[in-house]
Amino acid sequence: MMRIGQVLTVLLWLIWMYQACGSTPQMLFPMESSFGVPQVKGYIAAPELREISGMAAAVGHKGSFWIHNDSGDDSFIYLIDSMGRLQALFRLQKVSAYDWEELAAARLGEDRQPQLFVGDIGDNHASRKHISVHILPEPMAIQSGQIGQIPRRQIATLKLTYADGARDAEAMLIDAAHNELIIITKREHKSRIYSTSLFPLQNRCAVLSFRGELPFNMVTAASLSPDGTEVVVKNYQQILYWKRRNLRQPLAELLQTQPRSIRYLPELQGEAIAWADDSKGFYTATESPLFMGSPLVFYGR
Repeated sequence: MMRIGQVLTVLLWLIWMYQACGSTPQMLFPMESSFGVPQVKGYIAAPELREISGMAAAVGHKGSFWIHNDSGDDSFIYLIDSMGRLQALFRLQKVSAYDWEELAAARLGEDRQPQLFVGDIGDNHASRKHISVHILPEPMAIQSGQIGQIPRRQIATLKLTYADGARDAEAMLIDAAHNELIIITKREHKSRIYSTSLFPLQNRCAVLSFRGELPFNMVTAASLSPDGTEVVVKNYQQILYWKRRNLRQPLAELLQTQPRSIRYLPELQGEAIAWADDSKGFYTATESPLFMGSPLVFYGR
């Protein structure tokens, strides 16, 4: 008799084949051999987490991750452990959740304190006048099962417009080495790269400038390693990897070099990816949970 894990693997491959049939054909890239076989570490089964879209390693909570739902939820961020178990949740006071798609964590600003960046950047019909990124201090003193709130006065909302018109996006990177916010769009024939400086926040408004293209599309998530040297970007069919050997190189420039492909365990509507806090690998999660919850998959080395 097949084990549950084997059945799940077969099911995921069938899902991948279904998604591949309806997507733009993807380019083949050299394989990155430093990562091992993907492993399902646990399942995100909390009923509150029904449509996971953004994920980032917690800076102040070793081995944990901040995540959020896609559109349809209120303005909550959730803390889970590396097995997918819910630890705490916080509501962002007086913040709307129009189409939250991405989450990042970084140390920026004068005090270098851990901050979270919540990307309300989805725009399926490319019709929004502006998108938003909410910047807040990472909650630090947390008790298991805590339900808390981030006061509005602690949250800075950055309103962003594209220099060449509205676009849909689900991937965002925060590059502390260059004080830069990167957004990668989704629906063009080739996903487009945009960026803007982060601090100081002048009038909390900024224009996203076009920086280049990726040789594939339908990008759903991206993550920068804690030391700023490695990037992973995913769509529904693959995970691509870049190594930055010099922090002086801008991320937008790095992303236009040839990536390497990482062996991918297919997911149903996989829209979240995040490096582990020790950079020894990264995790992915799916927007659409299976009967056991959303698999939390680890790509280690």
